[in-house]
Amino acid sequence: MPEVRFEEEKHTSQRKLSYANILPMIFVPEVLTLRPLPSTLYRERPEGVSIDTLIIHSMYNDQSDDWYSPYACKELLDQHQVSAHYLIDRSGHVFHMVPDKKRARHAGNSRMPQPADNRDEVNDFSIGVELIATETSGYTEIQMITLAALTAKLSFQHPLEHVYGHADIAPGRKTDPHLFDWDHFQSLLHERGVLMRIGNFR
Repeated sequence: MPEVRFEEEKHTSQRKLSYANILPMIFVPEVLTLRPLPSTLYRERPEGVSIDTLIIHSMYNDQSDDWYSPYACKELLDQHQVSAHYLIDRSGHVFHMVPDKKRARHAGNSRMPQPADNRDEVNDFSIGVELIATETSGYTEIQMITLAALTAKLSFQHPLEHVYGHADIAPGRKTDPHLFDWDHFQSLLHERGVLMRIGNFR
């Protein structure tokens, strides 16, 4: 069984989490560190809701000297009174901002795009991941690999069935993640034994 190990960095202590993916595919050992970058912009999810959707975003902070700084990006999120559960920087570091069980403010006015599932209020049942990138920069390979590893971890912890971009659930209002290679992301997930619906028309 493919196995992934996660380490969570919390102040000076670390907590290791080990899990195995469901599908018997190639063995891909990975160790990631979750770095705390806490946000207070969240609330409780509705009672009894299942977390079954992952939403991918992209962002940067052009008000900062370093557009790609995760701390500058967090400041921008705070300024706009929004939040995500995770942020992945250009070096593949994962910053944990909102606990999974809490409802972050990442999707806004949104609706699931498939006719058979047109639920609104996507924040209620989703996890949001921000990738640091501009509209034209694309993503580093380590960002993509890290995102796939994080998705694999989350798919073990929650009954994830869908992965969409922000633009998929808020068409006409949002356009991110910009220049995202969905086919490459799907291949990285398959290497980790993760099979789920990827994007709206993919």
